[in-house]
Amino acid sequence: MSVHKRCSYRVMNMWKFMQSFDQYNVSFHLLQVSSHMF
Repeated sequence: MSVHKRCSYRVMNMWKFMQSFDQYNVSFHLLQVSSHMF
């Protein structure tokens, strides 16, 4: 449970971190990264 909580906490931090950037650029970058991963 604590591990899951820590993971969700990190995800929330990443989300807030991403929100501070321009959303369009972030989503475009994420699209490129995910396309490279899959």
